[in-house]
This record gives sequence, C-alpha cells and structure tokens, in this order.
Amino acid sequence: MNGGIGMDIKWEIAYYLIEAKKAVDSLWYISNHVGELYDVRQLCNDRRSQYYINTCAVLDKTVCNGKGKKKELTQSDNVIAHIYYERDKHYAHKDSDYRQNYPWTNLEQEAFALQEELRHISKKCKDYLPQVLTLDFVCYDSVQYRYINKIGKSDEEKIKNEKYPFYNKPFIVNGKTIKKKPIYDIETIKSIPTDKHNEYCVIIESGLTFEEDLQNRQDALIKLNVLCGGSLWYARNETMWNECLRLRELGIFDAFGKINRERIKEEIKKGNKIL
Repeated sequence: MNGGIGMDIKWEIAYYLIEAKKAVDSLWYISNHVGELYDVRQLCNDRRSQYYINTCAVLDKTVCNGKGKKKELTQSDNVIAHIYYERDKHYAHKDSDYRQNYPWTNLEQEAFALQEELRHISKKCKDYLPQVLTLDFVCYDSVQYRYINKIGKSDEEKIKNEKYPFYNKPFIVNGKTIKKKPIYDIETIKSIPTDKHNEYCVIIESGLTFEEDLQNRQDALIKLNVLCGGSLWYARNETMWNECLRLRELGIFDAFGKINRERIKEEIKKGNKIL
C-alpha cells in the first residue's frame, strides 16, 4: 500500500481515525463528570478499547502494512510501540504478561495525552488520509450527556422539533418526494454494487449540542464520501467555534444551541457586547 491509494480507501481509513478521536472526546467528557456517572472505570476502559483498536486499524492499513513494517516502526517510534502494546497485550487480548503503565495523574491528563498521540499518528499516516481531514477534539459523549441531563427519547424529539422547523418533514424536489435507502455504516457500503449506489443516501443529522453537531456531520460526510467518491469535510473554524461557546456561556444560546431572545435583551440593557 502507498500514497497512491484510492480516495474511497483513504476515507475508510479516516473512519477509523475519527472513531478513535471520538473515544478520546468521550474520555475527556467523562473526566469532567466523574462524580455524576456510575461505573466510571468500565466506561473509561470501553473508550480506551475503542481508541486503541481503531488507532491500530489505521496503522495496520497504512504505515505498518507490509512485511517487517510493524516491527520496524515499533522499534523506532515510542508512540506506535505504546499503542500496539496496549491493543495486543490488553484490549484485543488479555495476555498474562501485560503490565499497565499509567503515567498520568488524572483522566483529563490522559485524554490530552491521547489527543497528542492521535495527532502524531495522523501526521505519520498523512499520505494515506484525505488532505482535508482534521482532528477537531471536543469534550463530549452523546450517551453520557443524555444520561447526566436526564434527556429521554421524547425529550429529544421535543427539542429537535423546537430547534429545527423542517425536522421529520419529507424532502421534496420539483414537487416530488425523494425516497432513498439510508446508509448507517461504511461496512454496508462495501456490499452494495457500484451501479446501485444512487439508490442510497446518508442522513446528515444535527445533534443536540454544538459538539454533537460536529461529530455527527463529520461521521456522515465520511460515509457520504465512501458512498459517492467525494472529498467533502466539515472542519471546525476555531474563531467561530469559540464565539459560539462564549455566547452559550452567556446564555445567548441555550445548552441545545437555541437562541434565547430574552437573554439577548437583558445583555443589551446591561450594555454588554454580544457580537
């Protein structure tokens, strides 16, 4: 395998990298909500497993693919050696000679360290990944967020109906409703004949929060690129992102990204700058 691989394969590899990134996002979120969650140890181990298995999938399909490549890189690159050790000795197998090495003082430090590891892997494997791909880390776990904030299915539907005027409305073009079969994972795409791809679609769904919006859109675009052979990406604009978070802190946006008009009026009356 080399840098001349097809774009669909590059996006498939990107899928595993972003799955690893989301595991780090989740670990970061858990580190900030330890006192509000049950069985934190198991939650963290599940996320670590997701991180190491998916990161190794990236390596296996790229720089470590080939005779002697893995051995060569594990001997010359401490980050790659650590990642393979954790997967091979503990998360993919349960070897009796495994020895845990935990140099961090808390979970948040671990999350930040894994962010740096993943940036290193992304740089190491850049010839095998789409050029537009970015690692936009967010402190978020969609399942635990709902648990902590006691958001059930009916609550979520109410929030989405209030937030999105066209939620659950049919997609109509030229007076006709478009009907497609949705794709939910990239493995499904592999089983679909190329001449049948136009019968399928990818649902790009906004989330409950800004963080979930970003994760959902990136996930959806990876599937869309594998399905259609494109190179679309949703990268975070740091200036706009930080401004949205600032406005959420002020209460201009609520937790779900809905505009609070009354809060705007209050800030204006106080003479505070909003934008």
